[in-house]
Amino acid sequence: MKLISNTFGIDDKSPIYPTADAARAAANVMLRLYRGKVKVEIYQVLDLRTNQKRVIETIGSPE
Repeated sequence: MKLISNTFGIDDKSPIYPTADAARAAANVMLRLYRGKVKVEIYQVLDLRTNQKRVIETIGSPE
């Protein structure tokens, strides 16, 4: 999961969630915490060794 904000930039240091539903739940918490002023990208990790990921969902908008 990656948080994107006009205030603090990009934060991609979140933990790896076991399912997309768990990541989505965490994303909704972040949206409530930041009052919707962030965009959250949920990634599927393809390869941990090479850090390959692909975006599977985007929630919110960094207004």
